[in-house]
Amino acid sequence: MNDLAYMGLIILALPVVAFAVLALFHNRLPRHGDWLGTGAMFIALCLAVRIFVVVAGGGHDYNAEPARLACEWLTLDHGGPGTMPSGAVLIGIQIDNLTSIMLVVVTLISFLVQLFSMGYMHGDSKYGRFYASLSMFTASMLGLVLSDNLLTLYISWEIMGLASYVLIGHFLHKPSANNACMKAFITTRIGDVGMFLGILVLYWQVGSFRFDDIFAAVNAGTLSDSLRYWCALGLFFGAMGKSAQFPLHVWLPDAMEGPTPVSCLIHAATMVAAGVYLVGRMYILFPMEALVVVAWIGAITAVMAATIAIVQTDIKKVLAYSTVSQLGYMMIGLGCYGYAAGLGHLTTHAFFKGCLFLGSGSIIHAMHHHQEMSDYGGLWKKMPITFATFLIVTLALTGCPYLFSGFWTKDAVIAKAIEFGSVMGGAHTALGWMASGAALLTSFYMFRLIFLTFFGKPKNHHLYEHAHESPWTMTAPLVILATLSFWYVGGPVGLFGGRNVLSDMLSMPPVKQKEIHLHLLQALETHGGSHAQAGDQSLDGIRFAQAGHGASHANPNAQHPTSNAQHPTGNSKLPTPNSSAHDASPAAHGAESHLAHIEHSAHIRAVTGSFIVFPLGVFIAMVFYLFGWLNPARWAEALRPAYIFLRELWYIDHFYRVTVIRPFLFLCRFSGGFDKYVIDGVVWMVTWITRFKAWFIGLFDNLAIDGAYNGGAWGTRWMGRLAASAQTGKVRTYLLTIAVSAVILAFVFALTRSLIAANQ
Repeated sequence: MNDLAYMGLIILALPVVAFAVLALFHNRLPRHGDWLGTGAMFIALCLAVRIFVVVAGGGHDYNAEPARLACEWLTLDHGGPGTMPSGAVLIGIQIDNLTSIMLVVVTLISFLVQLFSMGYMHGDSKYGRFYASLSMFTASMLGLVLSDNLLTLYISWEIMGLASYVLIGHFLHKPSANNACMKAFITTRIGDVGMFLGILVLYWQVGSFRFDDIFAAVNAGTLSDSLRYWCALGLFFGAMGKSAQFPLHVWLPDAMEGPTPVSCLIHAATMVAAGVYLVGRMYILFPMEALVVVAWIGAITAVMAATIAIVQTDIKKVLAYSTVSQLGYMMIGLGCYGYAAGLGHLTTHAFFKGCLFLGSGSIIHAMHHHQEMSDYGGLWKKMPITFATFLIVTLALTGCPYLFSGFWTKDAVIAKAIEFGSVMGGAHTALGWMASGAALLTSFYMFRLIFLTFFGKPKNHHLYEHAHESPWTMTAPLVILATLSFWYVGGPVGLFGGRNVLSDMLSMPPVKQKEIHLHLLQALETHGGSHAQAGDQSLDGIRFAQAGHGASHANPNAQHPTSNAQHPTGNSKLPTPNSSAHDASPAAHGAESHLAHIEHSAHIRAVTGSFIVFPLGVFIAMVFYLFGWLNPARWAEALRPAYIFLRELWYIDHFYRVTVIRPFLFLCRFSGGFDKYVIDGVVWMVTWITRFKAWFIGLFDNLAIDGAYNGGAWGTRWMGRLAASAQTGKVRTYLLTIAVSAVILAFVFALTRSLIAANQ
């Protein structure tokens, strides 16, 4: 297994080396080194596929020991009572089921994006720097996926934020791009604060950053329920920022200001996938109460973004809000105890959403970088490959039944939401309706995009006449991703028959299965009256399950057989008590059967709903945008308040502008004015007083102090010169001087005696 760990290390090293070489020498390399970055990712993809094949062939057992490679990074000294734990900090990489899947997703999308960029970005003035940034972006995501601890995961997480800042702001001459990259960087940093605090508290309590040590502490009950809840929410707050969940979603649509290949990489395989991956990776840490928060945030995000997408006219903005909505779906799945559903949708979504963004890039490239769909129309004749692949992945995204992967994973998410609401009762029943409503809107706005872009008459004849199919470097990635959007990726059956290994590999951790199972039984008892029957049978089943659950804590490796009801997506089933005890307790069997019945009913309702909402959304889009039976402009005018509400993005950006940005800018201006007129004024006043004092002291020193000394020196010098003038060298002059001096002395002496005598 160590061979897999070394292969993982090589996969991480390849884009790191490519980034270093391209950053330093891209101007000296042929074609600015685009072949180097693309070639490095192709080799990484081959190694990732090899790892996936080995791990998939290992039986998909979650309890199987993952391949590891670890080392001691540094040693922390003990700082006294109440400080962080001391000891060695271990870091490393690990290869397990989830890692092997994400490695293929990340390397494949990154390779295709770099291949696509050879045509799309050709002639760009910063072509070499662009490829260097792509390599850094991919390396950070690979480092995040391969990490076996929260420390290196967080480091990779922040490097990804830096790379996104560089790539979104690639077009330096565009003020909108500069604003977008700052908005993305700042918004995601807000979420990262919560994540950072969550990691610190976990290390403070556990004494280790490693996932295994944290999960062991959770299973042993070392972490209190409240601490576990707040640490989980802290990590989820970081995931909300990266995965653009309400209310931190505002950065993602603006990120469309970057080059379209960057949009694909962000939306399909790296940045937005990181938050969902984090929740999935730390799933054992999340208590039931925290998962409820995850589910509701995801539901609000899915509905909100879908409603906004239906009024967008920029093709990339439609896809951007579609991504936000689909990320909400993934969070719904994870929050409603659908571990396999949420992560399965993450995997399938990467392929068809990557193709959608690259397809939009092909359209924008053909239309001379015009992104408004009002300039499009009739392009299926000009761009047949782009149209065919775009239509296929649109069918996958909208959940066209059975044939496409999106149907299976989206249906699994909706089924889990319905099941969750049925068991939990109350307001939670709305989760299933919100997920189904978002699916209806998805079908509508995506076929609205299809009809406005590829059908009808050309709106801009000049652009239409010059439109043409993209070169093979741009169409080949579209074909590859379109082929990965069919049932054999996310469905129950593989390409050549047999069970789909992907769904088996995304199995929920057994410890979490038991915890969720007990929670559902307890919820079933609490809300039993709303589910026809639960009664004393369920209560006995709960008590029995509690006994079994306690035994499972005593023996974490104990396995429980799962319910026979199984969804075709391969969703992880909830465990039942052990067979011997199960046979001895008919009441427990009744509770288990009731839970299995609710699950089966939820799946039937989800599938039925898919058969309704998909064609309904397509039909509504046809009525408005293909056949023209209803005029969209008239309906927008008739529903003007709702239309304006959606065009203004639910006024969330306005809310931030009023409550956060403007007060912050006012505070900045106030601080600047206070600094300029108060702080600087005081400083200048003190400076002026100090200078005046120095001038006065200098003047006093020159005139008084120096004047006294200089005056004494001058007087001495004058007396010396006067005395020297008497030295003539003539005897008669000396005698005359003596005589005059004697007369003067005699006169003074006589005058003095007379004055003394008169006073007596």
